[in-house]
This record gives sequence, structure tokens and C-alpha cells, in this order.
Amino acid sequence: MKKIYFCFCLLFFGFMLQAQGIRGRITDTDGNPVRGASLFIRELRHGTAANDQGYYELRVPAGVYNCVFQCLGYETETAVITVGAAFVEHNVVLREMAYELSEVVVSNNREDPAYAIMRRAIAMAPFYLHQVSEYKAELYLKGTWDVGRIAPLLRRLAQDDLENIQDGSTHLDESISLIEFQAPNTYKQRVMQRTSSSDNANNAMSLITLSVYDTEALAPIISPLSTSAFAHYRFRLEGFFMEDDRIISKIAVIPQRNSRQLLSGHIHIADGFQTKLHEIVPEQFYRSKQ
Repeated sequence: MKKIYFCFCLLFFGFMLQAQGIRGRITDTDGNPVRGASLFIRELRHGTAANDQGYYELRVPAGVYNCVFQCLGYETETAVITVGAAFVEHNVVLREMAYELSEVVVSNNREDPAYAIMRRAIAMAPFYLHQVSEYKAELYLKGTWDVGRIAPLLRRLAQDDLENIQDGSTHLDESISLIEFQAPNTYKQRVMQRTSSSDNANNAMSLITLSVYDTEALAPIISPLSTSAFAHYRFRLEGFFMEDDRIISKIAVIPQRNSRQLLSGHIHIADGFQTKLHEIVPEQFYRSKQ
């Protein structure tokens, strides 16, 4: 009886050691969740990502930590948080980054400055592809997929695999995984939590192993950083901001035709230091902060 009680105390004590950390919600100034926001703790060189509703939680030992809350397109927020024997609730409001760009006049003799930035990014793509030797990361992934109509022949061939999937249904897949990478191409995934409305959840590794810099692996999708990108895309500089003395340019990626091989949206490119501002964005295309 004494041994059982002793083991129980050890288990309870071990649980209590892990029962502290930092949690809260990351929102914008309108109270909306900031998707893709993250917390990074400088002392531990570790962090976590907020979920689709902006909530985050990270278990850490008791101590004092410099915490960085950030998301692309938002101003970075820092806070010193003291963690004791329980969880610390810390909510964060991120403000949208103010992009700067003066009026751009593109004539026959002058192209949009986005093209100069993209040429440099495309030229450096093979270099950046091999810059990371190893990393560990916690990945939060959420996706939905809609079922239109499954052909009778496909349903017969799939047999039991499509038994729980009905025409017109919507399915949700949400997971938290720990990812480890070792160069050149070794990936390990440990699923920590998963919720799926069907038995046909997609494997996150098919997304994790892709790199926008590896233009051949993306095939048949044509990457905006491929050497043939200018034959398939148009680019437009929509603004830039300064972060840690570096320029972050926001560039619109516009397909030249309707095709499933092409992407659309925005790409953010970090390039140069403040002293090289004129080399990256010609003076007539920006408004100085001075």
C-alpha cells in the first residue's frame, strides 16, 4: 500500500511540474483573431502558434521570459512575462503594419519596382533552398474540404475508403504536430493532437516538405520564384515596411491566365538593410520615413 501511495505522489508531483505556462488570445485592433500569429520565447528558443481562433498555449518551466508575439503584416509586440506555479493569461493585440509607398508611375521606360525585387529573389532561390541544416517546429494545421459529387465508379473502386463521405458534405481536419528536419531531406512528424470529421484526413507531411524555393518539387505548380515566372505572372509592389533595419516588401502575385498550375496572392520578401534602401526601391517609388 505504501508503494502505491508513493508512486501516486510521484505522478501527481510530475503533473504539477508541467502545470504552468503562458496562454491567451492574439487579436487585431478590431478584436478579430490573427491567424498565423505566433509566440516565441527568446530564452528557450521555443514557441508556438495560435490556432484559427487566435488562442495559444505553451507549457514552460517557472521563470522570467522575454516573449515575442508576431505575425507577417503586423507590428511585433514584446512582453516580459513571469511564470510561477500556474498558467499566466496574457492576451495580445497586434496592430496592422503600415505599408509605405508613394505614387508609382509606370511608363514605357520604367517597370514596376516589384520586378527588380523578384529578379533578385529568383536568382537567390537555389542559395536559400539549402541554408537551413536542421530545425524543430510545432505546426498547427487546419483545413476544410467540400465534397461535390463522387462518381459511382470511383466509389466502387474505393470501396470502404469512401463509406463515410457523402455527396455535398463538408469535412474538417485540424492537427498539432511536432516537426523535425535534418538536411538534406529527412523529416519526422509526431502528431500531438488531431481532430477530423472523417477517416480520410490528409497527411500534413505532403505540405511540410514543400518549399517555394524548390521550384522543381512544386511541379506541376509553377512557383513565383521559378526561372520562368515572368512568362506566367505579373508582379506589383503594394508597399513595404521596415523591421529590424530590414525592408519587407509586399508584392502582389498575379497570374497571366487562368490555370491550376498558377498561384495568386501576395509574397513578402525581406531584403537588404536600411543603408541599402536606395539599392532596393528606387527613391521615386517610396516615401521616406524621415
